[in-house]
Formats: sequence, structure tokens, C-alpha cells
Amino acid sequence: MVRVCKTGGHILLLERGCSYISLYNEWLKFKAARDLCEYGTVEHLDIDGFVKSHFLESGEVEKVHAERKNLGMTYIYILRKIEKEEKNENDDLE
Repeated sequence: MVRVCKTGGHILLLERGCSYISLYNEWLKFKAARDLCEYGTVEHLDIDGFVKSHFLESGEVEKVHAERKNLGMTYIYILRKIEKEEKNENDDLE
């Protein structure tokens, strides 16, 4: 899945998504169509779910750091691509 990063290399994701405040999330959903038409983006996406399903479940990447700022809307992830030998060692430990 992750073919752009060298083995052992790091990936920095700085994304804007849904908040941990439900009322604010409703506002983001309300204005999503306008934002998509005017700016080409939406802000109410589940970034945690995206990172988990597209990166972490593949087993090729591990999470080094995860953090949320600005009402939980700014997601900061540092991911590291696992080496194949290291991946096999981690599988043996489980």
C-alpha cells in the first residue's frame, strides 16, 4: 500500500477533520456542500478511521505519534514504514 516511502522512513500527516465536539461536527456537516463547491474540500471527515483503514491495517506502517489540536479538528500523525524483517518479528511475538 505505502509505496512512496522508503523502508524505515517516516510519513507526516497533518490533516483537518471532524472535531470531538458533536455540535461543531453538525455545523461542519451543514456547511460541507458549500465548502466543497467553493474550496474543493470538506472538514467533517473521520481522519482516525481513514488512517486506520488505509495505513495501519495493512501492517506495512506503524503509528509513532498521534495528536489532535484545535477542538480536535487538526490531526497530526507520524507514521513509520516497517521493514519486512521487523514485520515478521512483530508477527512472531503476537
